[in-house]
Amino acid sequence: MKRLILIFVIFSLLLSACDPTTKNTETPTPQVTATLPSPSVSREELPDAEALAANYFQNWKIEDYNRMYEFLTIPAKLLTVLRTSLHATRKQLLT
Repeated sequence: MKRLILIFVIFSLLLSACDPTTKNTETPTPQVTATLPSPSVSREELPDAEALAANYFQNWKIEDYNRMYEFLTIPAKLLTVLRTSLHATRKQLLT
C-alpha cells in the first residue's frame, strides 16, 4: 500500500511538472552595456621573397651570422634561443 502511495505521489509530481498551463511569464531581456568597435582591415606589405633570400644567402657566404639572425622571424628567434639554452644546460649536466 505504501508503495502504491509513493508511486502515486511521484506520478502526480511528474504530471504537475509537465503541465503546459504553468509557464514562466518572466523572460529575461538582455541588457546591452557596450558596443563593439566596427571591424577594420589592414594590409601589410611583405618584403620581396627573392630579394630577402638573396640577401640572406649573401650574408651566409660572408659568414655574417648576426645580420642573418636579423632576418629571422620572432618565433624562429625564440626557437634559436631555446635550442641554445637547452644545449648549454645539457652540456652542463653531462660534465
